[in-house]
Parts: sequence; structure tokens; C-alpha cells
Amino acid sequence: MFQSEFPATNAKVYELDQMKDGSDIQNALAEITGQRTVPNVWVKGKCIGGNDDIHALLRSGKLKEILS
Repeated sequence: MFQSEFPATNAKVYELDQMKDGSDIQNALAEITGQRTVPNVWVKGKCIGGNDDIHALLRSGKLKEILS
């Protein structure tokens, strides 16, 4: 859905469960954001939340503003 909605966006996905240091990264993200769950979505160096947050931003139209 994301790529069809925002085709010009260059998204990077890190599969923490498939990375040697994935648990260390997840622990660091929890310290930085207070959010231990994934996805942990960042745009332009700022954490904008998880799945529910992204969908709320998409529904409100604010995600498009953040990505532009």
C-alpha cells in the first residue's frame, strides 16, 4: 500500500529479527523512543511512531505533508 500511495518515497526497511545486532538496535530504539515494538517508523531523522500512528497520519492526510 505504501509504495502505491507514495511511489517517489525512498523507504528503507531493516528487519531486526534477521540482523546480527537486531536486538541491540531494538534496545537502543526503546531507550530513544520509549517504544519497544516494531515497526518503529522514522522520517527525516524523527520517530513518528508505529503502525497505528502511521495509519492515523495516512487517514488524516498528514503523512503526505510529513513526507514532502
